[in-house]
Amino acid sequence: MRYGMVIDLKRCYGCYACVMACKVKNNTPPGVFWARVLKGEMGKFPNTIRQALPVLCFHCEEPSCLSVCPTGATVQADDGIVSVEKEKCIGCNYCKMACP
Repeated sequence: MRYGMVIDLKRCYGCYACVMACKVKNNTPPGVFWARVLKGEMGKFPNTIRQALPVLCFHCEEPSCLSVCPTGATVQADDGIVSVEKEKCIGCNYCKMACP
């Protein structure tokens, strides 16, 4: 069984709480964030809409982040959950760049 965070995108206004919760939970090094929030605007002035889109780990069946990790810190458990072993992580962000 896989678990993930569910976010109501209609209520998300880009406060970065999910980003900080991920950082605290995974104890990433300074400057390393595995989650991010993309922000943008749609429409033309004066009828514009600001949007925030949280980008979190999808726990893919065949995660591309596993193959690019130079230290083997990114691992996938038998239940499909992808995690990073903080003792092995060097903060190169290759996993983040490989993530779809």
